[in-house]
Amino acid sequence: MTNTTLVPQDVAYRAFHDAMRLFVGRGRRWSCAAVAAASGIPQRTVESYLAGQSTPPLEKYQSLCAVLGQAFFAATIAHTQYEVRSTEPSDITAPQLLTGLLSVSGSLAGFLEDGRLDHRERIQLREQLLDLRMVVSAMENSLSET
Repeated sequence: MTNTTLVPQDVAYRAFHDAMRLFVGRGRRWSCAAVAAASGIPQRTVESYLAGQSTPPLEKYQSLCAVLGQAFFAATIAHTQYEVRSTEPSDITAPQLLTGLLSVSGSLAGFLEDGRLDHRERIQLREQLLDLRMVVSAMENSLSET
């Protein structure tokens, strides 16, 4: 019996830190402050992960995956024989797209009950539209491939 793991520690750590640099930081979709706010992990800790100075324990890693999404998770396991499937935006079905469209429409209708969008509603609507834009784009791409 050997005393080694299937995935060497340095390979796993490198994959994690590479994924952090791909998804978090200046010019990326997520800033350290935004990741900290969304995940509950202190900003200095997120910054240390980004700098490659430390690696998170399992519960913080899972929190990062929950915030950064499946593409981040997939990047952290790219060195293994496994792949992430089934819930990427490119896997959406027409009924799921319709559900997303109607959800945003319902939110907008609720926001406009008083005849205007206040600053909080604008922020919420912008976030919903960004998510919806990715879903619509993925659906559009999948339709053009067939």
